[in-house]
Amino acid sequence: MGASTSQVSDLAENQSLQKLIGTESISENDPFWNQLISFNITSPTCSSDAKQLEEAIIPLAKTLIENNPRSGNFGALVRIFLARTKELKISTECQDQLFIWQAHNALLLIRCLLKVFIREMSEEELHLQFSYQERAPGSCESGGEDLLKELVCNLVHLIVEVPLFPSTHNFGRENSTLKGHKTRLTRYKKISMKDNILC
Repeated sequence: MGASTSQVSDLAENQSLQKLIGTESISENDPFWNQLISFNITSPTCSSDAKQLEEAIIPLAKTLIENNPRSGNFGALVRIFLARTKELKISTECQDQLFIWQAHNALLLIRCLLKVFIREMSEEELHLQFSYQERAPGSCESGGEDLLKELVCNLVHLIVEVPLFPSTHNFGRENSTLKGHKTRLTRYKKISMKDNILC
């Protein structure tokens, strides 16, 4: 992943992914994020492709689980995605292919990581993955924002607001797939129906 065509078999050596899962915190203003989400990889459309992608992501996600408490890079990735979604409806109406493509790629990456997180962590650990921010070595505090709830609410909003065009088809499919994991996400956070309606 990064600014080139990516093969599932090459993900473990990908420099952009190695930086994401590393111990160094990456500022949300760093051009790295544009590079990270500017990759060409086909979203899985069948179970064998999905399994191959998942198997390639598992070791990367496990490394991120270890390093994220210090780096906060997973939360930064989610915030990058959320920032892009604020402009997504306008981008689709203007047929801004680059913006839609990058939003899709960010969502694909978040979904793949979350699938491993959900399987590997307790509910407290999962919630903490969303709240970690850049920390000095030895510090264990987590941030106060609720990125998990914001992500879930944003996904609901996007299903309703983003028009379905050929250019948004893959984005919509990724959103729906991640929404399929929403049951697990909300189980951890115990978001009530009332909270979902208020999103």
